Amino acid sequence: MTYTHEDYTVGWIAALSDELTSAQALLDDEHDALAAVKGDHNAYTLGRIGSHNVVIAGLPEGVIGTNAAGHAATNLFRSFCNVRFAFMVGVGGGVPAANIRLGDVVVSIPECQTGGVIQYDLGTNLQGGEFVRKGFLRDLPSEVLTAVKKLRATARRKGHKLKTYYDEMLKDNPLLKPDFERPSDDNLYDPAYVHTGAKADCSKCDTGKLIKREHRDAPVIHYGLIGSGNQILRNATLRDQLYEDEGIICFEMEAAGLMRNFECLVIRGICVDENVRKLVIQTEEAHRSKELRETMKWLAPSDPETNYRSALELREPGTGSWLVESAAYVQWKAGSIKHLWLHGKAGCGKSVIVATIVEDIRSYCKDRTDVGCAMFYFTFSDIKKQSYQDCLRSLVAQIASRDPTSTMLLQAYQASRSSMLEFLPREESLEEILVSAIQFYDQFLLILDALDESPDTLEGNHTTRQKLLKWLQSLSLKAPKLRILATSRHLKDIQDEMGVLEAQPVSMITDFINKDIKKYLKSQLSDDPRLSRFNPAIKTRVEDVFMEKADGMFRWAYCQMRELKNLRSTRASYVEKALLNLPQTLDETYRRMIERIPSELHNDALVLLKWLAYSQRPLTLEELSEAMIIDPYSGDGVVDTNDRGSPEDVLEILSGLIVFIEPEEAILGSQYDDLESDQNETDSDEDNTESTPSVTDSDEDNTESTQSETGSDEDNMNSDKGSMGPDEDDTDYSEQASQGGSCVTRSIRLAHFSVQEYLESTRILESNVKVFHLQKTREQQFLSDCCMVYLMYYVGSNKTTKTKKDPNKFPLLQYVARFWYEHCQDVDDISLPAQFLHSQSSVACWTSVHRVDEKWTKIFRYKDGRRRTGSGLYYAAFMGLSSVVKTLIEEYKVDLNAHGGVFDTALQASSFIGYEQIVRTLIENKADVNAQGGWYNTALQAACGVGREQIVKILIENGANVNIQGGMSGNALNEASHRGKEKIVRILLENGANVNAESGVYGTALITAASNGKEQVVRTLIEEGKANVNAQSAEFGTPLIAVSRLGKEKIARMLIEECKANVNGQGGFYGTALIAACYYGREKMVKMLIEEYKADVNAQYGEYGNALIAACYGGREKIVRMLIEEYNADANAQCGSLHTALVASSLSGHESIVKILIEEGKANVNAQSEEFDTALHAAYKSKGREHIARLLISYGTVEMPL
Repeated sequence: MTYTHEDYTVGWIAALSDELTSAQALLDDEHDALAAVKGDHNAYTLGRIGSHNVVIAGLPEGVIGTNAAGHAATNLFRSFCNVRFAFMVGVGGGVPAANIRLGDVVVSIPECQTGGVIQYDLGTNLQGGEFVRKGFLRDLPSEVLTAVKKLRATARRKGHKLKTYYDEMLKDNPLLKPDFERPSDDNLYDPAYVHTGAKADCSKCDTGKLIKREHRDAPVIHYGLIGSGNQILRNATLRDQLYEDEGIICFEMEAAGLMRNFECLVIRGICVDENVRKLVIQTEEAHRSKELRETMKWLAPSDPETNYRSALELREPGTGSWLVESAAYVQWKAGSIKHLWLHGKAGCGKSVIVATIVEDIRSYCKDRTDVGCAMFYFTFSDIKKQSYQDCLRSLVAQIASRDPTSTMLLQAYQASRSSMLEFLPREESLEEILVSAIQFYDQFLLILDALDESPDTLEGNHTTRQKLLKWLQSLSLKAPKLRILATSRHLKDIQDEMGVLEAQPVSMITDFINKDIKKYLKSQLSDDPRLSRFNPAIKTRVEDVFMEKADGMFRWAYCQMRELKNLRSTRASYVEKALLNLPQTLDETYRRMIERIPSELHNDALVLLKWLAYSQRPLTLEELSEAMIIDPYSGDGVVDTNDRGSPEDVLEILSGLIVFIEPEEAILGSQYDDLESDQNETDSDEDNTESTPSVTDSDEDNTESTQSETGSDEDNMNSDKGSMGPDEDDTDYSEQASQGGSCVTRSIRLAHFSVQEYLESTRILESNVKVFHLQKTREQQFLSDCCMVYLMYYVGSNKTTKTKKDPNKFPLLQYVARFWYEHCQDVDDISLPAQFLHSQSSVACWTSVHRVDEKWTKIFRYKDGRRRTGSGLYYAAFMGLSSVVKTLIEEYKVDLNAHGGVFDTALQASSFIGYEQIVRTLIENKADVNAQGGWYNTALQAACGVGREQIVKILIENGANVNIQGGMSGNALNEASHRGKEKIVRILLENGANVNAESGVYGTALITAASNGKEQVVRTLIEEGKANVNAQSAEFGTPLIAVSRLGKEKIARMLIEECKANVNGQGGFYGTALIAACYYGREKMVKMLIEEYKADVNAQYGEYGNALIAACYGGREKIVRMLIEEYNADANAQCGSLHTALVASSLSGHESIVKILIEEGKANVNAQSEEFDTALHAAYKSKGREHIARLLISYGTVEMPL
């Protein structure tokens, strides 16, 4: 019989391969596979059980967790439209306290007002560590629950048939018996005992920690709540706590992903310890991998490994040994020389020698824990490998897998996320991590290649390279164990700084390099399929001529060897003629390459060279080919799609001047492969807020690229890279493309740093190829105009759909949408960008491809910022295009106060980013300095929040109201106080900010500063602003309460001693400072408040009523004992929502505290309260508190009818 997708009515999800195997084995019949529905990547097993057609979906190998299960279920229900509900069947971990044993089965059923499954790790972490769970998941349909009820009743009368089904399965599938036997024993260890040994089994565990239990032969079916989460619950104490708190009797990892959106019955078999532990290890590795992957995305490092591999592939075996055997290098490696500076002229092969060094250092560090190493390649063709910040991020990423560095990095990432404003890695934090990692070793070896490829362009008062060199000096001082080996050309600025570092200079010695060149020549003449056909005499002649003229220039030797390979004949006369005609220098070599370009292709070649030299990321062949059809100066600009050629034309035009590069790998490599595909769950709501689907902006994924020798005619090293290795691939690219077209999506760069240096030099102006001279400012104008013309073409095209299909029709779209404004930064003619941004329809079309303020939408979780597209002026201000802003205002008369985007107005956006000139321009043209809207509410609040002191002054001087209320923080003073911007706080106070205004989340500025532990701001607000130290807010109470909650003793002392804050002042949720400190477990603060400042131990106020009740409910055993034994707290006081300390501890399930209250505090076990009657009633009313109830009864509690 032939089946269709519509014939299947029951779904079955199996997460693990063993679970899928069991599911397949239980089918009565197995059906043929069906064609996959488009977009569904699940692999299905189809079959029949009884009268029901069943579809089984497994998760990808190695992928587990609620997210992956949710994806699988979504596709299953979409492809099989008649499936009404699903079963999630597999293994789980049981709760021993519920008498669940290995081999038992747990079926999820609702209890009380909950569903059958709880996602126990879904909720909110409140300050102080309290976790509030977010509800339950979908209920099962009534017919499923009815069926379960009937099966349960039948099993109670007649017993279940698990063994019968199990025996039948093994009979039909005998090969499964070794792996699917029921365990013969069930060893239970004390919950406090931690598993011993790295292996999954318990062979190394202490048998003395086993708990004796009555033997049970047959498996039992249990019905109750199942806990689902994204991590395996390895903590036995937490497991038992969740059982007591929630009544969870089984734990697993996938059901919650299904039951958020689908009706699902979860059935779990309790598996053996070894399987659980294997799954624990796999899951923890997956979780660690995911954390580090997310951290790496935040860190966004470039990967030097690809540079190293490319150089290593070019190296001829045995070359470079002269350096690693030199006395200076050996002494540096041993630590007697602190730093080395290897210098030489461009093209002499420094980067390939660095590959030899890296290989040697890695071998030296292998299996050693006392020596560490890292590397970085500065790269002229990659803007993400040029600054000290790029280097810093990469170095941190390279050591991120090592503790304690990984922990510090994760903490920095989490702090960045929680702060919301520090959305980028802070250089201070990264440097601290790097220095700490270096100090972990006795010696740390750092290899830095091509310092001279860090550009000498100005960034403020210093060039990028100057900042790099100064940073190296600072790093060397902070990390005494650091040993640097750096390479560069012999430039004066680098020489001077290397002298300050006391780096020993090592010159690339021509005689040694020539020996390496000779090895390379012999290898080429022997092994290359074409060169090896030269007769012996001509081979000797080639060696002699090359060695006479090379003069230590590997790059020159490589280029000339390439010319010999391209000779039409191997006859001696042809070779001799070529040898006599060899160019003398690299300049002459490149001039000849350019001269060979046909005159009719000169314009195309010049266009390509401009893009290759100054693009913001490496471009693919397809993108470069598309760039050739843009003419920004023909009429209003033309994109002639009818004139598109083959992308492979680029290779023909610039033969010898370019090389292929490969996409850069993730910095952590395969060690941290993603085990879950759903990395962006938190953004799902935001991604659905657009009415028009947007084109995926994948540029961030493509910006990291590096060189590869594969399929290239040219030397593909970065800077100063000669060739010491085997010949590069001389593939015919046109043929390669026609066979598969694979090369068109690969990226291209100039072949060598010396190529770009020649094109930019004045030397080329003295040649007959001077038309190819490149001048950066002029070429940036050209690229800017090209980007704008192409973007305008996209906007006006009838092929535009604003969907993910558009990049296929417009190959250069993603690049120009992402980088046009980068090219516009320093150009003189901004008429095209101004014209473009004046059109709101053009802006809307562009932002469907790339929204420049998108990351702040995600950081702030501010959906309104994405729903509303900003004006052209808003984006110009946001991107820092000051000339465009001025033109839009003066020539196009745009609305200065138009609303839209994350920051709502152009003034707020520029105030946030820090573009002072644009702020002034907007204000001079009468922009409303008090306009309200967006994330920060006003421009002044935005500037205060990120510490833009000068802009704050400008705004206030021009009429900004310092007391406008609105936004999360409430007003400008609260915003500055929240972020600890003390100088700005002073400016605001001096300009009339109301220090006691109540607004925003915290209330007053003083409470805001106190709640965030900003000591200096607290002092300034009190001393300069005369803030009311006893002011109150509904949530945080008084400033003293706020700092007591955090345990900030120093601030508390200042408030009490210097400012006369009322230590017993009451207000807010917690009531008093002492109650807040008790609830959050601030033991030192509790002692200080009581002993030094006479806080009233029995004061009654707030949600918890008094200090003892708060400590009991928070589970603070030490503080409870201290309050009763040392400070005579009244254990029988009745107050607050929990009424008594005994009720509080009974509700929260803290058995040890119940004992302290009764035995030490003489708590009345029969005391009655309005809501709970007695503590026993409270224990009965709460799930999982049976042990508390038994304890209370043992102390003489009178049982009361419920």
